[in-house]
Amino acid sequence: VDYDEILYRCKELGQEQVDIVIGGPPCQGFSNANRQKTELISSNNQLVKQFTKAIERLRPKAFVMENVKTMKSKVHKFFRTFDDKEIDILGLEYKREKIFLGKKTPLSYELLKFLKKNEHKSLEAFTISDKSLFSKLCHLVRKDKEFEKYLLKNKSVFLRYLSDWDNVHPEYWSDAYYHVWHVIMQEISHYISHGSYSREKLIDCLVEVIEIQKILLRINEIISNNVILFNIDCNNREIFVELVTYGVLDYLTAKFKSLGYVINEDQLILNAADFGAPQLRERLLLIGIQNEYIQGRKVELPKPLLKFNEYNTVRKAIADLENIEPLKTMSGEPIPRGKVAAREPLQKYLEINTPYVFNHIVTDTTETALRRFKLLNPGENFHHLDEAYKTTYTDPNRTQNTVYLRLKYDSPSGTVLNVRK
Repeated sequence: VDYDEILYRCKELGQEQVDIVIGGPPCQGFSNANRQKTELISSNNQLVKQFTKAIERLRPKAFVMENVKTMKSKVHKFFRTFDDKEIDILGLEYKREKIFLGKKTPLSYELLKFLKKNEHKSLEAFTISDKSLFSKLCHLVRKDKEFEKYLLKNKSVFLRYLSDWDNVHPEYWSDAYYHVWHVIMQEISHYISHGSYSREKLIDCLVEVIEIQKILLRINEIISNNVILFNIDCNNREIFVELVTYGVLDYLTAKFKSLGYVINEDQLILNAADFGAPQLRERLLLIGIQNEYIQGRKVELPKPLLKFNEYNTVRKAIADLENIEPLKTMSGEPIPRGKVAAREPLQKYLEINTPYVFNHIVTDTTETALRRFKLLNPGENFHHLDEAYKTTYTDPNRTQNTVYLRLKYDSPSGTVLNVRK
C-alpha cells in the first residue's frame, strides 16, 4: 500500500488526514495441537502488523479493527525475530516456549545432530523440492483402507516421479534417510509393476520421511523468517524447538496506545445476533480514537439492541424463500418473488420493497447428498445418519460436526464457517 499516495489524495480533497481506517486482518495464530499443518508461521499473521503500520503511517482520527474472538487467547502469538525492536520499546512481556516440530522416529537422534550442526543455515536443499509429491505421500499415509486404490488411481503420476526419484531432493542429509527414501520408491514401483509389496515397510518408511520433512520445513521456515531460535531438542515422543513468543492482543494494545489512541479495553466481543443478524457470530473489535478527540472519555462498544429471547431466527430470515426455486448457477438473474407475502419484520426489511429475490443460489447437490439431507432433522449433522449412509467416507468418525449440519429453524444460525458441505 502506498500511504504517501493516500495522504496526497486526502490533500487533493482538501483534507489533512484520513478520518477513519476500518479493517479485519486475518490472524490464524499458531497451535501446537495442529499436527497436520506443515506451516508453523502463518503469513496471514503478518497482516495484523500491516494494519498497525497503516494506523502508524496514516494517523487517522479513529480506527476499527475486527478479528476472531480467540485473538485474545494464548494461541495467537508472534514469534520474536532478530530485528524485532518493538518488543522492548513497547515493554511487552515475552517468554521462551517449546514449539512442536514433529514426532520422534528411528532417525530422530541422527536428525537432531544434523539440525544442531546446521542451526542457522537454510535447509531448503534437504526438503522435497516438488511440493505436489510431498502432498501425495501425505495423502497416501492417510488413506489407510484405500491405500492400494489411491496408488493405482495416481499410477501415472507416481510413475513420473519414480523416473526422477534421486533428484527430488537436491541434497540428502544422511545415508540412512537416503536408504529409507529409496525403499519407498522400490515398494511403490513393485506394487505398480507386479501388484505386490510390503505394506508395513512402505507405511513405516512413509511416516519416517513425512515427519522428517515436516521438521525440516518448519526449521527452515523459522530461519527464513529470521525468528530467534534457542534450542532444538526432543523428549520421549517429539522433537521441539524453543522460541520467544508474545501475545498478539498485548502487542496491539501497547502499539495503539503508543500511537496516542484510546481503545476499548473492558469489553472486546460483540455478537451479531445482539444486533439483529439471524446468526450467533462473535467477533473481537478494537476501536481506537485519538486522545485529542476523546477528551478523557472512555471508548466503549455499542450496547446490544436485542435480548437473547428476542434474537432473529433462521425462520424469521428465510421462511419466505421456502417455495421459491433456487438457481444452480451464478446467472445474475433475479427470481420473481410471486405472491408470497413477507410474514416477519426481518423478511420485510430484507425484501427492500422489490418483487424479486436476488442471489438465491444453491450447489447442484448429488442424489446421495440429497438423501442424507432428507433424513436429518433440524440440528442434526452427518454423525446422526445411519451407518449405511456414511460409506463414501474413508473414516466417518473423523468428520466434523458442521458437515451436513441442518439448521434449527427456530434458532439463530450458528456461525457460518468457510467449510465444505
